[in-house]
Amino acid sequence: MNATLLAFISIGLYGLGTVYEATTRLKANRTQNALPLLSGLVAACLQVLLLTTNLQTQSIDYFTLVNSALLVTAIGVSLLLLISLRYPVQSMLLFVYPAAIASTLAFLISDPTYTDTRFNSGILVHITLSILAYCILSLAAIQAILVVYRNKQLKLHQRKSWVDKLPPLLVMESILFDLLKSGTILLAAAIFAGFLFIDNLFAQHLAHKTFFSLVALSLYTALLIGRRKYGWRGALAASLTLWATASLMLGFFGTKFVLETIL
Repeated sequence: MNATLLAFISIGLYGLGTVYEATTRLKANRTQNALPLLSGLVAACLQVLLLTTNLQTQSIDYFTLVNSALLVTAIGVSLLLLISLRYPVQSMLLFVYPAAIASTLAFLISDPTYTDTRFNSGILVHITLSILAYCILSLAAIQAILVVYRNKQLKLHQRKSWVDKLPPLLVMESILFDLLKSGTILLAAAIFAGFLFIDNLFAQHLAHKTFFSLVALSLYTALLIGRRKYGWRGALAASLTLWATASLMLGFFGTKFVLETIL
């Protein structure tokens, strides 16, 4: 199927899911609806299919900034849909779907980069763990934003219809820390695999990524320890989550941006 057609169908489905989720969330008696979830699932599958349309060209670099963003959003959406089977996290669709639309548009207007992209199995393990960790921790950052907003509205005694439909604050914090635990374990495993299978993680083209990833891991670990020992929560927990995720984002996408567009 034509790549442009795939991209626009995916964008349309994400747009449909976003609009439907936003409008139904404002209704007085809102019930969970499967339409935004199903549209996102199909759209994510189309994103993956969009990436594989270039498989015939073995020299295309699948881990450019744009390709990585498309892959991350597709996996992030899929993980969020899976998580929604257990946790009340459907409000995060309003953040994730627009990000997926942006990544698909960027992929559509970008030119493919040709390079040797052959990896051994060890490096593929590192890449897979890194992407999974980044996706889960990005979802944790979105949840942290919702926690901050929910906490602020409660303190100001302000009532807004869509905020009232969010889960209780303690439930939202519990979801946040469940995401942080899973993501931190995956991030630690990814970094360990990197040291194990990559010759020099502090080589010039990898040094910044390694540094920011280690900073992020330190912040996430400190937050989880603080939660366990001192009961950290609320604004402090959300703030540390956002700082750690910003560091991780700099390492994950910032390095690619500098290497591909500046240097």
